[in-house]
Amino acid sequence: MDTIGSRNWGTLGQHHEVTQLDSGFLDENTTLVVLNAGGNDSGFASTVKNCALLSCPSDAKVKGDIDNTAAPLKDLIKHINEKAPKAKIILLGYPKLFDVAGVITSVCSVMNEGAAMSLNKWADYMKDSQQKAVDELRSGDKPLPVTFYSPMVEFEHRGVCGSVPGINDLVAAPTTKGGGDFSCPGSALPCPSMESYHPNNSGTKQYALALTNALKAAGY
Repeated sequence: MDTIGSRNWGTLGQHHEVTQLDSGFLDENTTLVVLNAGGNDSGFASTVKNCALLSCPSDAKVKGDIDNTAAPLKDLIKHINEKAPKAKIILLGYPKLFDVAGVITSVCSVMNEGAAMSLNKWADYMKDSQQKAVDELRSGDKPLPVTFYSPMVEFEHRGVCGSVPGINDLVAAPTTKGGGDFSCPGSALPCPSMESYHPNNSGTKQYALALTNALKAAGY
């Protein structure tokens, strides 16, 4: 959306599609909905970027941004339930980016140890916030069939600098335009790729395992 509220088609994430809620995939025959939400809405990408290149935002700023995602997240889940009243809903959380037992050094990460630990702390805060939101939805006047599942157990020792890293550190994007990634043609410095601080091939397997365990937890 631009500053006057009209759609700016062609920008990242907008390719003339209708919203997922309006796409027609949710109806009275839907039995399962799995989603992951909140990271972008809380500005976590900017938080990671600032921690890597400048300095981390204040603890109060990051936690406030996370707090502001709780109400929209609950509204989203309510809307899903309205469109798919028979579906079980699973909200998958986020792993910690860095291995808590590992040593954060310049060999394995561009992030310094203090910033890495702050990002892990905020991941815990996000987990608690999402668990609280789901608990409230499950215990309201109209309890919803929603389950929150955190993948932190599946990603133990698999964060950046872990023994078997399942999450990328900073990855450089192409310096030429195109290719489905961020790019900065003509720049002497590389742009961060969208793969940065996201699961790698090993990590996607851990997320699949987390989903399997989440389905069991939801009784699906």
